[in-house]
Amino acid sequence: MDFVKKSLVSIFLFSCNMVNKVNDFFIYLYVTNKPFRDVVWYTKIAYCTINFQHIEPYKCPWISKSWLTPNITSITNRYVLNEEYKTNFDEVFVSLFRPVYDTLNDNFKTFCNDTNSDSSRLFIMKLSNEDNDDAYFVSINETQIPSTIKKSATKFLSIEYKHPQMETSIEIKMNKSWFYTGNVLFTPTFVLRALKHQSLQFFFDMDYKVCIMDNDINTIEFGSDKHILLTEHGYEVVENTVVEIEESDSQMLWREQFELCGQFLNDIS
Repeated sequence: MDFVKKSLVSIFLFSCNMVNKVNDFFIYLYVTNKPFRDVVWYTKIAYCTINFQHIEPYKCPWISKSWLTPNITSITNRYVLNEEYKTNFDEVFVSLFRPVYDTLNDNFKTFCNDTNSDSSRLFIMKLSNEDNDDAYFVSINETQIPSTIKKSATKFLSIEYKHPQMETSIEIKMNKSWFYTGNVLFTPTFVLRALKHQSLQFFFDMDYKVCIMDNDINTIEFGSDKHILLTEHGYEVVENTVVEIEESDSQMLWREQFELCGQFLNDIS
């Protein structure tokens, strides 16, 4: 019996060791071998396309702007996520730790201001910090990018998206690249963007709840009326401004047609 137990333990430890070695080898190939990174990237694109999942640009750095518009033709997704990316930046130019801050800030402001001005807008920049790690800068109304990026002490142990129309919650995964001082997280646009970048089916309107457990084992829950602001030593739960989402001409036409159909059905019933 002892021999069997020792054999099982040995097999388990050997398996763990092999998994770690394979994982380390994969990371080594990904970091050092560009053709291998390209293969991984195109495989990811194929997977995301099949699952109707959004994906960020391959080349970093980039900036993006996102906003919501009503989606009256969908039963499960009441808003459309609009996204625009700009990726034609030189890595040296975009670095916040080189003396090009004023030029970069002007370009970022021009890009961000060239969109609708409703309160659902969201601006994201992804770049490399001074340690050559990925870092996100996330803003809403204020498009002044910081001259330096400071890490926040905040860590979230779990993040869940809940909705009354869904039987189970969806885990929102965020790595350390998002946790920088001044970042605005979990506005309605941020939440829908996060859902679009994962593969599970979901229901989205303004009745959702976000449930978070932080690194002090505190649990907070809030809806579309609040968001998180990261500070250097923690975070704050902040009230949202009223989300005013404008309809496009085509959406207004669709809504009018639906209303006419509804009136017609009421008249004949």
